[in-house]
Amino acid sequence: MKDLAPETIKKAQIGDVEAFTEIVRYYHSSVISTIHRLVGGYYRGDVEDLAQELFVKIHRAIGSFDFNRGVKFSTWLFTSVKNLCYDYLRKKRLQTESLDSLTQSQRSERAEIPLESGETAPPSKLTDSELGEKISEAVGSLPRDQRLVFVLREYQSFSYEDIGQVTGASIGTVKSRLFRAKEALRERLFDYLRV
Repeated sequence: MKDLAPETIKKAQIGDVEAFTEIVRYYHSSVISTIHRLVGGYYRGDVEDLAQELFVKIHRAIGSFDFNRGVKFSTWLFTSVKNLCYDYLRKKRLQTESLDSLTQSQRSERAEIPLESGETAPPSKLTDSELGEKISEAVGSLPRDQRLVFVLREYQSFSYEDIGQVTGASIGTVKSRLFRAKEALRERLFDYLRV
């Protein structure tokens, strides 16, 4: 992810309201989409509230961001996104249903899409929006560490190094989690993605 100009961040650190507004504008859509992918599949109504809470926390803490530590601002920001989402999920004590725990008949039932005639379409006949929903559900079913790595890499274009800083994991662990996430998604979406 490309960072905002350091001058803007430095101005925000000394209280420039316009500079902080620019930070919010620049990162808002990425923050919203990341929060949505980490918790939004379950609590969609709370995504905007969480983003607002995040930016309030960032506004209060921006003075503590230190350019000399060798950490990008976006990495610092998305570490806060991760912490906020994990705290939120912990408070909600989210119980997720793993697609792996479903019986084969339940998988088949979920794969069927009713048509107006009462018949069902094969999974490969999904519309783009339906496929997007299935992908979202599959990403949401990943273990949280794999989900975070996948979202940061595939949706936010973070480098392995930056993901390692956000997650506190080594680059090897980041790559391993990403590999396992992609394998799990490939398996869960196999019926929908085959041609």
